[in-house]
Amino acid sequence: MDSTVAVICFAWCTGPEIARSPTESSAWAAGLVGAAAIAPTVLCRRFPVLALGCVSAVLILAELADLRFTWLVSNAGPAFGIAVGWAAYRLPWRASLIVCAVAAIGVSAVGFAVWTTYSEHDQDAVQLIIAIPAWLLGTLLGREGSHRSRHLAEQLEIEAQKEARIRAEERLRVSREIHDVVSHSLSMIALRSGVARMVIDHDPDEARTALSTIEESSRRSLDDVRRVLGTIRDASPPLCPRLSDLEPLVATHWPGALRVSLDDRTDHTEVDPQVQTTVYRIVQEALTNAVRHSRAANVNVEIAVVRGELTVRITDDGAGTGDGTAPGLGLTGMRERVATHGGALTAGNIDGGYRIEAVIPS
Repeated sequence: MDSTVAVICFAWCTGPEIARSPTESSAWAAGLVGAAAIAPTVLCRRFPVLALGCVSAVLILAELADLRFTWLVSNAGPAFGIAVGWAAYRLPWRASLIVCAVAAIGVSAVGFAVWTTYSEHDQDAVQLIIAIPAWLLGTLLGREGSHRSRHLAEQLEIEAQKEARIRAEERLRVSREIHDVVSHSLSMIALRSGVARMVIDHDPDEARTALSTIEESSRRSLDDVRRVLGTIRDASPPLCPRLSDLEPLVATHWPGALRVSLDDRTDHTEVDPQVQTTVYRIVQEALTNAVRHSRAANVNVEIAVVRGELTVRITDDGAGTGDGTAPGLGLTGMRERVATHGGALTAGNIDGGYRIEAVIPS
């Protein structure tokens, strides 16, 4: 593109001067000066100051040599204006103002000095006149380009932050799913395998029941893990248990004499599916903690919607924890899940047991 502009300038302005030259030597002089002044414009895009300096130097030398001039000076067409415009476009406006002013005033001053010596030639301040609109246009376009560049950079930064946030949220979601699925199943397997080991000699039926529970939990856990991994690999819908899945969960053969009751007074069709998944995971984690840590005999799960808020309350009669908090990372995961829906979760010891309660806008 820059080379094309240079060729057009040479053909438009220098060519006619060559044709009008009375002698071969003057034709060569006009052609060389025009080419020398136009050629640096090819460098304007990458080296604007160097290009402007070269164009200015050629114009000054041509004036001092008393070569013929057209109204655009030195047979170079708009070469000086192009160089000034690119300098204004590429440089900060203060720097471009200084550089372009020095070049324009220098060329015009030399032209005026030559005119006083060679008064028969039409020397004037046309380069200064060309430089002013060229600088203004270049400055305006440069500021607009800088604004677009900053805007694009800001947009790219926003997109990068958004992508990083999405990735972080996805990692958190996957870690929650893996924790909920694997922690629950492995706890069941560990406890039931301990029961089987202790009773296998004197109570084979109980041992077989424990082993059956282990087999069922292992298969279910394996299927759940495969589904979770599938959501990562294939971008398929994530594993999303619903409130209707709580009954099979509660009916699981829990270790020891643990009895779990479920009081679900909600209309499942009126509860958001994502909220249902959160409630299921809370109940699942609470039951797992009751088995692993509280040595509870009874766990009561209550779910109800009151004034647009879904409340899930899990209460057991176990020993609770000494500091009133649930052990491990499960409570953190539950709170994070509830917080994504704008809800709140509390957990702690109560008289005769331990309670986890979550309130979620439904």
